[in-house]
Amino acid sequence: MKFNLLAGRLASCLAILLPALAAAQTYPTKGIRIIVPFATGGGTDLMSRITAEEMSKSFNVPVIVDNMAGAGGTIGARQAARAAADGYTLMSGTPGTIVINPHLMKEPGYDSIRDFVAITQISGSPGFLIVNKDFPATSVQALINMARKDPGSINYASAGIGSFLHLSGELFASLAKVKITHVPYKGTSPALTDLAAGRVQIMFNLLQPDDPFVKSGAVKLIAIGTPSPSPAFPSLPTIAATVPGYETSTWLGLFAPVGTPQVVIDRVYRTVSAAVKLPTTRARLATAGGGEPVGSSPAEFTTFVADKYREMGELVKVTNMPKQ
Repeated sequence: MKFNLLAGRLASCLAILLPALAAAQTYPTKGIRIIVPFATGGGTDLMSRITAEEMSKSFNVPVIVDNMAGAGGTIGARQAARAAADGYTLMSGTPGTIVINPHLMKEPGYDSIRDFVAITQISGSPGFLIVNKDFPATSVQALINMARKDPGSINYASAGIGSFLHLSGELFASLAKVKITHVPYKGTSPALTDLAAGRVQIMFNLLQPDDPFVKSGAVKLIAIGTPSPSPAFPSLPTIAATVPGYETSTWLGLFAPVGTPQVVIDRVYRTVSAAVKLPTTRARLATAGGGEPVGSSPAEFTTFVADKYREMGELVKVTNMPKQ
């Protein structure tokens, strides 16, 4: 009797699992949607479209980008978290949607760790410490010396309260043990415009290739936010060389709703990882977002996201930033 009962339960489980496994093995059989929680035209959108194009070539099915902008990326992230876990809805995730919003928003509407599975990191883009052309400090140490001599006198611009750029400045102030004054703007463009005009003095920012403010000499690059020197900027020192432990870099990765079959996760990872390693794709991604293509494994990316999530939580606590 016990054997018959066990066999019956096993048969029931197989009846549920086998169709799902069979569907996963033949994935994909229809079009795939990648939700981008931001507006069209930005680096995240452009790099997501390049990724979608490469996936479509490999899978031989349409892969479309669905822009769902609003509320700091939470609108699109909520939709992605609630989508069917079948591999046909994915999401392009960034530090804002995955590690910042959950710590700074009272009700983001999703849990980035519990609701999503990390597939692969598409790219990573370094942050930079940039200053107005007339700012007297030409090194990180000189900036720190000025800030310590006159606490709060140096203003740094950001794209808004709780933005990646804001938190980059707070991390610098915390680790360097200085007081600098945050000036939030409604977006990166007006912040950069005021930096170039000298209305604010410094900014921790991501830069697109051939940035017009840098090319014109209106702003100067002081240091890069990666832990080690960048081959793309060999003469630019790291912030970490003066402020140990400091790192500011953004990233773009693919995520799926939790419960998505592992065989699907692995198939998407292998496809995207192979694509970003192609010289032509690497060049296109770099041009679109200024980043270095990565293509990490699901395990590597999961660990990466968990570490960044923990670090952000610690920073928010140290700086006593209130939830919005």
